[in-house]
Order: sequence, then structure tokens, then C-alpha cells
Amino acid sequence: MVCVKVLVVGFGWAGFEVALTCRSLSRDLEIIVVSEEPCPAYCRCGLTYAISGEVEFNNLFLRSQDFYKSAGINVLLGYRVVEASSGVARVRPTSSVGSESSMQYDRLVLATGAKPVDPPFEYSGIEGVFKLRDLRDAQAIRRWALRSKSAAIYGSGFLGLQVADALHKLGLKVKLVEPLSSVMPTILDQDVASRIKSIIEGFGVEVYTDAHVREAEGDKQVKRLVGDGFEVDCDMVVLATKVKPRVELAEKLGVKLGVTGGIVVDEHMETSVEGVYAAGDCVEVKELVTESPVLAQITSAAIREARVAASNIAGKVDSYPGTTLTALSKVFGVEIGIAGLNSSLSSKLGLDVVPVTVEGPVKGGYYPGKALVKLLADRGTGRVVGVQCLGEGAHLRASLVSQAIAKGFTVKDLAKLELGYHPLLMPVWDPLIEASKKLLEEVKP
Repeated sequence: MVCVKVLVVGFGWAGFEVALTCRSLSRDLEIIVVSEEPCPAYCRCGLTYAISGEVEFNNLFLRSQDFYKSAGINVLLGYRVVEASSGVARVRPTSSVGSESSMQYDRLVLATGAKPVDPPFEYSGIEGVFKLRDLRDAQAIRRWALRSKSAAIYGSGFLGLQVADALHKLGLKVKLVEPLSSVMPTILDQDVASRIKSIIEGFGVEVYTDAHVREAEGDKQVKRLVGDGFEVDCDMVVLATKVKPRVELAEKLGVKLGVTGGIVVDEHMETSVEGVYAAGDCVEVKELVTESPVLAQITSAAIREARVAASNIAGKVDSYPGTTLTALSKVFGVEIGIAGLNSSLSSKLGLDVVPVTVEGPVKGGYYPGKALVKLLADRGTGRVVGVQCLGEGAHLRASLVSQAIAKGFTVKDLAKLELGYHPLLMPVWDPLIEASKKLLEEVKP
């Protein structure tokens, strides 16, 4: 049997999952992973917990170096693929040590991930300003934080809030700076975001919204962020800006890019260039409500995309249907869970949605604890469009709605779901079911 050479570029969750799935499906594949980082794959989602000291950095690695050797996966660390075409890739060390070389491949997988977008203000030459994308960034942030008293976080998405939580746990005075009108502005509707803002302010975090920063000031080390009519004093700044797909290598290959800037793939995760696949934060996929192209950039999607790519490479035909945009977090003691579209994105995609917000008990009525659910449905069809959940069990409610979206449920379908009951675990009528019942009165299922 001819040995097929698979070259995987990138070693985040997508690259890791491609390599392991290829190996689990076939012992006949020669698998090579090239990573710019000096260390093997790790759980990027856990970096903020290592910054806070809740876990050790060494515990974030997904497998040991010995594991890859025993599995027959050749991992080349500290190298960058600078060019690839016609089955030949050129790799170059990221440091001055080592020389450029070439390697052949039969199948190429682009798992190049994403990179932070630069903020709209100048900070070059000033120490104490950090981006957070990889392990080295996180280690540098922790070292600096341990000798600091205050920190400004620029950006209030999932990453920004998790960094804020981590630094707060280290005892720093935390200041959250968001250029848009609410926290988590592209994730949550404003009414739900205002709840999160109140919660984190209750922990002593200063929140600045509509805060347009002009520059980071300081002699050698950062001292403050300065904007129109405000100053935020700080000993360090963490930039938690949005990220964009890393597509430089894809462009050199002539791979088609989509309207989002991500790599266009078919249902098999193959790009416009035959034999070249892509998965993870660098790809454009469809969301399952309107089938519009999006950048999912969430771990759960990356892993599933990677498995599909690997399966097809190994000769096991599989397909990726699209993403429900489900994302979870827990910050300042509060669970956040989302799935599908929010009101703003629904409107941009041409949907007429009806929202309903319900706050109710998460256990038997005589036990403490409440959760908030904001459920959205299409006005004309009653189809479930999205959900935003806060409080205990938010991760379960969002995951349930994720499946409802994938299956094309209406609110009537959702309202009829029979969930479990126990006074210590779940109420007779969960807030999600209550929201579904309330929406039934306003839509046409």
C-alpha cells in the first residue's frame, strides 16, 4: 500500500485533532505536524486559569512529547511553513538556529488559527502591554501581574472577561475598557450584557464603555490608557481584541478566501485546491440558522471540523454540517452560555425575530438560585434562532438550544421537551421551557 504523507500546519486544537484522528483511523498515513511554537499542543482555553494560578501551565499540554513519538506522529516544533505548492513545502525555523528545508506531502491541512487584531492606538516601545494568544504570552502576563497592583483590559468579549477574572483573583485592581456601548457587545444583547456588567462591577471591577483609547502612555512602562475625556491608570494592559484568520500560507497556495476573510471549505473541509484541507479558527463555515458564512472560532467547532478533515483524508467519507455558534464561559462566578444568533446578528442577516427573557429558579422553588434565559425565535415560522443564558446551568441550556437549532426546532417543539426533575437539580419548569412557552404566544409555529 502506498504511504500517504499528511502535512499538518499548526498545532492548536484543530491541528492536534487532525493528527490524532488521522492516526486513529489509519496506521498507513505518515503524519507530520509543523508548529511555530516551541512546545507541543496545549489547551489554549485554559491559559487564563494558569495566569490566575488555579492550574499549572504544565498541566495544559494535551499529550506528552513521548506520546507523539509512540503514535508515529512526527512533530516539528519551532518551524514555520513559508511556502507550499505541488506537494512540496518549505519550512524555516522561527529562530536564528537551524536552516531552511523542504518536505513532501500528499495531503496538506491548514490549521493555522487566528491572530489578534491590533488595537486602534499606539503602544510600541512601552513595556507592560500584552496580547494573549499563546502560552508564552500567558506566562509573560502572569510574571508581570505578580508585581503589579492594577491592570487595564482592552476588550470585553469572552477573553477580556476571563482575563479580568484571572487578574482579579491575583488581587489586582482591574479596569475593563470597551470601545463599544456595552460589554460583550458582539456576543450578548445589551439587556443581558447589562446584567454581566452589574455583576463584575459588584466585584470592584471598573467598567468603561464607549471608551475610545487614543494611546497608551508611559516612559518605559505603561502608566495609563488615555482617550477622549478619560484616563485609566494601570501598571499593565492586556489587549483582548478580536482575532482574524491567519491565511498568509493559504493565499500563497491560491486557496479561495470567503467574505469573512476565512478559508472557504466544502462539507468535507477541503479547500478550493485539491488535496488541501483546512480547519479551526482560520476557516469560514456556515451557521445553521440562515446558512450564512461566519467565522466560528470556537474550540467545539474546530475539533469537529478537524475530525471531518482527518476522516476524509483517511478515506472515511464524512461531512461537517455547519456551526450553531455555541460558546460557554464562567466569569466572576457566573455561567454564560450562548447558541445561535443574537438580536443584532439576526437583524443583519434579515431575520425578524421575537425575543423573550425569563428569569426563574434552577432548582425546586424552596431552594435558592435563579437563571436568566433570553430566547429568540423567528416571528413568521417560530423557528428557534438563538439563546443567551446566565446563571447556574447556563452551559446545559445553551447546549440544549444548540441541538434544537441544528434540528430546526420551533419554539413549540422546544416547549414540549420533557426534561428531568429533582428539587436539588432542576425545577419542574425550567426557565428555558418557560421562555419557550412564553414565545408561543407571540410567534406562528
